Amino acid sequence: MPRKLDKKGLLYDFITPNEKDLGANGTYVVLRKLEQDVAGFWNAIRARADELGKTPHWLAAKMVGRWMNGSSVVDYPDQEGPPPTRDTPGISFAADRHGYRCPFGAHIRRANPRDDLGDDPEASLAVVARHRLHRRGRVYGKPPSDLFVDDGRRRGLIFITVGTSIRRQFEFVQNLWLTSTCFNGMHGEDDPVAGPRAPHYFGDGRGAHASQTSPFSIPAYPLRRTVPALPRFVTMRGGDYFFMPGRRALRFLAALG
Repeated sequence: MPRKLDKKGLLYDFITPNEKDLGANGTYVVLRKLEQDVAGFWNAIRARADELGKTPHWLAAKMVGRWMNGSSVVDYPDQEGPPPTRDTPGISFAADRHGYRCPFGAHIRRANPRDDLGDDPEASLAVVARHRLHRRGRVYGKPPSDLFVDDGRRRGLIFITVGTSIRRQFEFVQNLWLTSTCFNGMHGEDDPVAGPRAPHYFGDGRGAHASQTSPFSIPAYPLRRTVPALPRFVTMRGGDYFFMPGRRALRFLAALG
């Protein structure tokens, strides 16, 4: 901003002599209100799990990358493990190169590939670190009494992330990892949980046009399994991009009054 507007000299100097840096030490904030179709999700999962000879909770865990108590399918691929604690080691995909434990398209593997991009785990970690998100979520709405029954109430997640670059962090992860249909060698499928597909309708979603749904691949030996025609389960109901000023900028703005 023009130097002459900072009459009290509260802001840092900018790289050009006639300007001051209003954005120094500031943070960019992304807020999203994400409505979740809980009953639609579980009914769609139950129908497809039956075809695989698996339980709905098993298929849901493969799609998310975690069991409902938070334990990772990397460590517990077939049944729920103990809830993670502060002492639980972080997830590594290096020992699951074929995706037999955690599928390549699982939500957590897309949102944070960790050491899984390419053949060099350390190089992958360095690349992923440039796009990491500092994020938190808070649920809204009353939890359903029955996961498979639509009670007509709206519920979901308030998602917030802060960072130094919306483009390099939030938009990169969303567009090139979560919603990309060719992420990590896959073809024609996006995030099984949060993908922007056609909404759930016609019972289990199979009434939707094929181009409005997405399959989900589960690597297995000798042949992978494919879960067909997943509809949309998450709908963005609102949100925006914000700038959170640093302390000097806050003092400057407060002095304007």
